[in-house]
Amino acid sequence: MEVETADTPVQLPEAALAPEPEAAPDPEPAPTSEPEANEDALFTPEQVEWLAFQQVVRECMAGAGQEYPYWEWWSGAGTPGGMPPDLVGEARASWELSLYGDSPGGAEYRWEDAGCWGYAGDLLGTSN
Repeated sequence: MEVETADTPVQLPEAALAPEPEAAPDPEPAPTSEPEANEDALFTPEQVEWLAFQQVVRECMAGAGQEYPYWEWWSGAGTPGGMPPDLVGEARASWELSLYGDSPGGAEYRWEDAGCWGYAGDLLGTSN
């Protein structure tokens, strides 16, 4: 098949246009004698809970148009505090508002006003 671009025609191979046949689904896998590796086994229960919380915060921040890099408090991996290191001025203030919101805390605390941190806490059941 020939396709024209702005300058010249390009000949595409027919195989590139034809859809690949779908493979038949595999039958039920045979049971194995070894249990599957559990990624969570590499972390303590506290670390697993913290990583889940951080993932919710990261997704919320992305939805707010903010970056929230991966980090581990126990190993020093990533950017401590999740704040991109190059934020200053209004960009930093906007990032902090997205993360923490403007909830006053204490008796007046409302997770709905506590940014992505409050959202993650409510979603995972760790908020006030």
